[in-house]
Amino acid sequence: MASLGIVIAFGIRLLLVLLFLPFSALDKILNFRGAVGQASQITASKALATVLILAGLTVEIVMSLGILTGIADRAAAFVLAGYCGVTALLWKQFWKPGDFWSGGRGRELFWDFLKNFALAGGFLLVTFGTTAGSVGAFFADPFASSRPYDTHATQQTGRTVSDQDKPKIPYWHLWTDAAGVSRHTRCAMTEFDKKSMSPPAAPQWQGRKTHDGATVFVTVQPVGWTGDWHENPKPQWIIPLSGRWFVEAMDGSRVEMGPGEISFGEDQNTQERDGRKGHFSGTVGDEPAVLMIVQYDTPPTIDAACRFK
Repeated sequence: MASLGIVIAFGIRLLLVLLFLPFSALDKILNFRGAVGQASQITASKALATVLILAGLTVEIVMSLGILTGIADRAAAFVLAGYCGVTALLWKQFWKPGDFWSGGRGRELFWDFLKNFALAGGFLLVTFGTTAGSVGAFFADPFASSRPYDTHATQQTGRTVSDQDKPKIPYWHLWTDAAGVSRHTRCAMTEFDKKSMSPPAAPQWQGRKTHDGATVFVTVQPVGWTGDWHENPKPQWIIPLSGRWFVEAMDGSRVEMGPGEISFGEDQNTQERDGRKGHFSGTVGDEPAVLMIVQYDTPPTIDAACRFK
């Protein structure tokens, strides 16, 4: 199913950019003079018309590749949405012919005008997501990837786990390497045994139990809160209950998490580099991040990613 999901996700994005890459871009390359001539409709300067076509060609190729690969895809989709809007306003001016009500050229341009903005709406779904809660992710980090081909997102809900298949629960591990640099690694807990929590209750999948001393509490990060570079006070699970938050490690990796996305903070004993030590974190979006913290009393591990199996 994971492979099918990736194929479908790629196919949807391909359909979204297909007009620009390869068709429109290829048309501009093979019929460059004609494209410049079309641009000359809005400017008398041939040099400026040439620059406009070259700029459009760059946008169509680079931004389409960004959407297909997932590299800064939110920003790429935002640029392409603007490109569609500008194209509609400059070349689909349905109000100019004056024959809109008689069904002439103006009516044809009107439908093209609307199609451009409809396509812009599709790109903006990539930029801002499909829910109100996902809008803040773009403003928090405009050049971040939406991770369109990440299959962990569906696995972590447990919906893909049957009665016989062992679950695979992903989590982020913020750990310290041998050089004292904090890093993020995507891990998964897979060691589960099927047994009753307390008979006669039906069996369920239970993970490995930890018997170390622990402290449990809830913390609330206000809207706009940021925590300057610091280490986790102890090895600890961070479990979002509501809202979203981000964590940036010393290696430059940045992870955003919300309800259902857990992480283990174990970045103790880092060595300060360029003003960075431990991690930098903060809230995402326009609501507080409510986090449950489970702190362990045991000492942290060093240079060992994916502590929990």
